[in-house]
This record gives sequence, C-alpha cells and structure tokens, in this order.
Amino acid sequence: MAAKQNFEIEYLDISESRSINYKQIFLSLLKRWKLLLFCGILGFGAAYVYVKTILPVYKISTTLLINTPTEGMSQPQINGVMFAVPSVSS
Repeated sequence: MAAKQNFEIEYLDISESRSINYKQIFLSLLKRWKLLLFCGILGFGAAYVYVKTILPVYKISTTLLINTPTEGMSQPQINGVMFAVPSVSS
C-alpha cells in the first residue's frame, strides 16, 4: 500500500484586515525561490529560442540612384517632373 502524504497548503489570510501584508507575501515567495528561479530561467530560455528561430516579418532594402546631368541636358527630368536649369555656355 502506498503511504499517504500530508501536504500543507499555505494560504494568505486576508479576511482579518483589508491591508496587504507584503512581508508575508515576500516570505511566502522566498520559500519557493528554487521554483521561481527555474521558471524565470525557463521563460528567458524559451523567449531567446523563439526570437532566434522566428522568420523576420519583413526585409527592407533601398537603392539610391544619383544621375548627374551631362552636357546638352538643359532640363533634367525627375519622376516625370521637368526642372528648369539655367544653361551656361562658355
């Protein structure tokens, strides 16, 4: 036969007063520091793996083409708009 194990469940008693006892909460969490540390490491590890393995949603690239006017071009055209350029002859 399996032996019965008694588990104590610790409840925070808030029925007596409406104030929060931060010391009692802290001590309750401190008793379970190994579990909290394990869950924190597991969470950060899972987040790291997720960020490193997901595909990027988008990729941005750009190319800038600069065209210098040559001789004989008195009115350069950029995106269909004509710009007047004074022509100087020497």
